[in-house]
Amino acid sequence: GPSDPEGISFRLPNNTLPIHYDIYLSTDIHIPRLYFNGSVFIKFRTLMPSTNITLNYKQLYINTIHLYHSNWSLIENYVNFEINDVTEMLVITPTEELPGGREYYLGINYNALLRDDMYGFYYASYFDEEGNEKYYAMTQFQPTDARHAFPW
Repeated sequence: GPSDPEGISFRLPNNTLPIHYDIYLSTDIHIPRLYFNGSVFIKFRTLMPSTNITLNYKQLYINTIHLYHSNWSLIENYVNFEINDVTEMLVITPTEELPGGREYYLGINYNALLRDDMYGFYYASYFDEEGNEKYYAMTQFQPTDARHAFPW
């Protein structure tokens, strides 16, 4: 279910509504360097006055979060955030409360290990005709697996 007996909710709050995601992932898999860099730009709408924005998240190293108006003018650089590994949520807390009924962009830069368990953004390998091991990266974004690759 969406919560456990201790009353911890695993559902995102409904104070904000995501509208669009632009996701950039890069890796030097051929080296192999088994991590990747990512950035995601999330367009969202506040459904009510909001002191935080909560996203799904899992095992990502968040570097920076920036908040913009819908016209891309900067509201706040290096927005504060907290990570809850139990609920797998990233809670972003801008300095100022965001009024309801407006659209904004979040820019999140992060990195993570490429996984080896076929979840999220992961790597695998094969041997070519000469017996050399070659690496490749793939994605598996079942409903709870995408949070391994980007906050959403």
